[in-house]
Amino acid sequence: MTWWILGALAALPLFGLLIQGVGLALDRWRYPAPGELIQVGGHKQHYYVSGAPADPDLPLVVLEAGIASSSLAWRWVQRDVESFARVASYDRAGLGWSEAATTPRTTKQVVHELFSMLDESGDPPPVVLVGHSFGGMTALAAACLHPDRIAGLVLVDPLHPAEWMLPDANCKRMLDFAVTLSERGARLAQFGVVRTVVRLMLAGSATSARLINRASTGPGSGVAERLIGEIRKLPRSAWPMVRSHWTHPKNFRSMADHLRQLPLSCAQTANALRKLNIPVIVLSAGNLDDDRREAHAALARLSVWGEHRVASRSGHWIQLDEPHLVVDAIRDILRRYHERA
Repeated sequence: MTWWILGALAALPLFGLLIQGVGLALDRWRYPAPGELIQVGGHKQHYYVSGAPADPDLPLVVLEAGIASSSLAWRWVQRDVESFARVASYDRAGLGWSEAATTPRTTKQVVHELFSMLDESGDPPPVVLVGHSFGGMTALAAACLHPDRIAGLVLVDPLHPAEWMLPDANCKRMLDFAVTLSERGARLAQFGVVRTVVRLMLAGSATSARLINRASTGPGSGVAERLIGEIRKLPRSAWPMVRSHWTHPKNFRSMADHLRQLPLSCAQTANALRKLNIPVIVLSAGNLDDDRREAHAALARLSVWGEHRVASRSGHWIQLDEPHLVVDAIRDILRRYHERA
């Protein structure tokens, strides 16, 4: 009996590898990239453009996702913006449908890859950049480093560079733990565990999924539950695609590298900050404390056309909680650009 038990335990990893391999193959067949894959250096980035501007002179709107998010996080916003403007969402290297990169995931590198992708796509500058969280900091850095290429900014509950530029001991432990969880997630995804947990959670089998998740990850197991909570705010048609992305090890590895490079990314952005001669709208979550809300207001004041708005009914994911506020901000930025043109 002992040998049978040992044999069954030894076979579990092989069975997990088989489940993961078959699942990845089926995902590639079921959920092909909706956009095109553009060569950027040594990897390809997924770039999805939709809509047509009522005025052909209006700039392209580009949506930049958060640190561990993908183009799918913009589904509600892109669907509405495409009715009055040409709009693009994309996946940074290693996330969503994009291939992994070997270069560090710093803000400067991400900005370089963004503009390389736009150049290869044939979309001329300037563009309106809309960024959420880490993507908001990326959009801000892009505007400061390349002001001639940006027509306007919408920063959606952006990460302020001061938050993680010089982390204290407690924040450094939090960041190191997040990196460890991401690396552990990559290993678990490789053996099909993440695929099983996410599928059970989205199917409503929360108890079973929670038991597997906690047995696998130990401390920090609640992260997956919070992630599922945000996924459920997306259109239901997007759930299987998000699930397929977050059962792929490359997404966890990319997230780990984004987090590992976060202090350097914040320092690069802080060093690039400058006064901006473009319209800027900063949207803050309704549950922010006074210090973070004032930090967002300070970012808006970088521009003489800056404006700070509070999404009173939203948490951090404003584009999922109150997408119309993001759409309205984009519309206002395009109107101001048109008035100044």
